[in-house]
Amino acid sequence: MQTLAGTFVPLLMPFTDDAGSLSEIRLARLMRWAVEGGASGIVVNSEVAEFTTTTSEERKSALEFVIRESRSALPVMAHVTSLNTGSSLDLAQHASRHGARAAIIQPPYYGTYTDRELVQHFKMVAQYAQLPILVADPQKLMSEHVWTEVLAIPSVRRLESLASVWPQEFCTQESASASEFVIDHAVCSPVAGIYPNIEEHVHDPLLRPWVEALKSYGSHRSLKLVWQLRGKEMGAIRAPLLPVEDHGQAILRKLYKLTFEKETAAGENSTAA
Repeated sequence: MQTLAGTFVPLLMPFTDDAGSLSEIRLARLMRWAVEGGASGIVVNSEVAEFTTTTSEERKSALEFVIRESRSALPVMAHVTSLNTGSSLDLAQHASRHGARAAIIQPPYYGTYTDRELVQHFKMVAQYAQLPILVADPQKLMSEHVWTEVLAIPSVRRLESLASVWPQEFCTQESASASEFVIDHAVCSPVAGIYPNIEEHVHDPLLRPWVEALKSYGSHRSLKLVWQLRGKEMGAIRAPLLPVEDHGQAILRKLYKLTFEKETAAGENSTAA
């Protein structure tokens, strides 16, 4: 039986300096940081990874690299949301073939769809993907009728809103099983890009300010700035997205300084003890 629990870190999509292509060296650096930071798992190609600006081939390449480099050290989930059923199914089947533990999918994020169309979308992916499907609806596009039908599919489970601001509410799934698959209090939040093991920091007074800042300025923009402050470039934001503007940068820099100073002090106290 597969069990997923703890903090799942949604990885950035680290591009080259001109944002022209994926940088595997930078992606490997991200993975190493997540493992060493105590993450329980990894999510590839989420909104944090700018998936709306990447091609299917780039998403597949990133997933293959992460699974290959993880060497089964951490479970990997693939975000397979797209604007059409065929593309989402293709990404989900690819994820299944390469060893992903589950696929995360949202309704198509542009357009108007009937209840029947949304149900068929999820049914098609779930029927042929051959791996557990975790459905999220951050834009509240799904009616209760759609949820009832979708959750009747044996391999499907519900994830709470991918846009929630508080980690306990973010990608948290109550214990549930599907095809010998169990999710038990798994948390996946952009703030895991700051705290790769959120459960250890749940009482940290800086946690909520980080969550609010990432929501306000965009997790992908904000976390690329954070990595720049760490002295590790993750490449440019891909157009039409732009870097965080000056006001947001000032807030993020202040939070980074407070967090870094706190971690440094904690490390020094541990060494002294």
